[in-house]
Amino acid sequence: MIAVALAALSALSYGAADFSGALAAKKLSAIMVTAAMQAVSLGCLSLVLWQFPADRVTGADLGWGALAGMGAAGGLVMFYRALALGPMSVAAALTALWSTGLPAMAGLALGDRPGALTLVGIAVAIPSAVLVSMDGSVSTHQGPLGPRQQVVSWKHRAQTRALAIVAGAGFALFFIALSRTSGQAGLFPLLGARFASIAGLAVVLTHSR
Repeated sequence: MIAVALAALSALSYGAADFSGALAAKKLSAIMVTAAMQAVSLGCLSLVLWQFPADRVTGADLGWGALAGMGAAGGLVMFYRALALGPMSVAAALTALWSTGLPAMAGLALGDRPGALTLVGIAVAIPSAVLVSMDGSVSTHQGPLGPRQQVVSWKHRAQTRALAIVAGAGFALFFIALSRTSGQAGLFPLLGARFASIAGLAVVLTHSR
């Protein structure tokens, strides 16, 4: 029951962060928004790690965490761009589909055997996300769109779907890499993830000015 409550709290936190990040990405660079968010989360994570020390942390744990951080940073940048560009329902559904489907397939390939109810949930979630992602862009324009507006709308939807798929793949890498860390490492792999993501985003920001 505690695990379910923590999962619900995590989902609520991620949802609020995604919505706020999408609004910020409409006015600022998605890379800048992601870097600021990662820096703030690093400070919060440091306080949590001080309260919950790990039993044993290896270099492999930090390495997997760093790989996860790079996937999360790239996924967040693409996700915020997708949310800022197209319909949020399409971007969120496609990102969720890939970020959950790929880890599920990786888990099955690595020997995980979920229960029947979990498999039913996966089977129901996949077509639901596909149907939602097929929805068109919501427009406040009154009357039929002109040919040029239709082309622009189609391009935005296509770009949104492409960005959401890449974002989902980045989040999937985050989950898969973290699953390879040991249970004794606690939350410390996330420290490697945050340092790696901030360093990678800093390099991109420096070169892109």
